Amino acid sequence: MKPLRYDEWVESLFNQTTSHHGSHLLCEEFWHTNPDLALLVNWLLRHCGSDLARFSNDQIALGLKYLFNDLAVQSDTPLKSGEISRIHKLNILRSFQYLYVDCFEKRCAPVLLHADQCGGDSLNDFCYMLWDNSCLAYWDDHRDPEEFYRALVEMLRDVLLLNNPACVESALHGLGHLHSKVPEAVELVVGAYLDRFPSGDGLLLDYARQARIGDVL
Repeated sequence: MKPLRYDEWVESLFNQTTSHHGSHLLCEEFWHTNPDLALLVNWLLRHCGSDLARFSNDQIALGLKYLFNDLAVQSDTPLKSGEISRIHKLNILRSFQYLYVDCFEKRCAPVLLHADQCGGDSLNDFCYMLWDNSCLAYWDDHRDPEEFYRALVEMLRDVLLLNNPACVESALHGLGHLHSKVPEAVELVVGAYLDRFPSGDGLLLDYARQARIGDVL
């Protein structure tokens, strides 16, 4: 069931007209606890294709940056709060696949930012740096953190099958950083990608080889 006042929350979060550092303060009126926010975010990720269709790439990037980067206070974020159950946290991580499939795959320019290719926009920037900048990629402060890291690896494994090179690059970037946490899982997933696309884009294949050993920027 759609969370209460979800549509108003989406409007207040993404209908920003400023080009830099939108305040997004109004959207905080629509959740009262961290579990409320978790429900809103999970629904948004799973319905982003339709629910974000009316917003520009810049507006989407600003709203997503606020949710997953700017809400972080010091070393944590409300979405990692102890008030949110473990299963709900894992569901949010798995739901990022919808963000890739229904938003990034369709809206990001097919360019590679690690190779300084031109043509991308602010949504490309957010997609590429998502797991580098977001506190949701760090779970060492939780019990049995490997379960969270493996959930991320499995989700990104599926993103590697998408057609947009910007999505594949983002997944490889995230996997490269996760190598220090779950090296065997990352090496298995990236190795399978390299075996599946031996004659693919040379830049992506080189980047995949770097990701397989955790050597990404």
